[in-house]
Amino acid sequence: MEIITALQETVAATRVEQVQNQDQFRTELDASRATNEELCRTNEELHRNWQRAVGDQYPPVHNRAHTMSFSQEILDAIVPKNMMTPKITFTGAEDLGVHLAAFEA
Repeated sequence: MEIITALQETVAATRVEQVQNQDQFRTELDASRATNEELCRTNEELHRNWQRAVGDQYPPVHNRAHTMSFSQEILDAIVPKNMMTPKITFTGAEDLGVHLAAFEA
């Protein structure tokens, strides 16, 4: 009987600990969500300020509708062994619009 009582006390203590852990997790999750929302607001404000500062100097970057960069047909294409890929790098000193145009070409 003593063993059963000890086990019941252990189970009860474990349940109390689980509830405390859940409460702590919820508190941390709520704090994380609040931080995330604040970061999103700050990001949006920075983006608006950046747009005001640069105006139409840089073309807008559009998000692609597809997550895959290329169609399956392009992915399945055989690339010739003598194919040379362009070596285009952006250091920040170049004009972004010119760089993007060269990259897209």
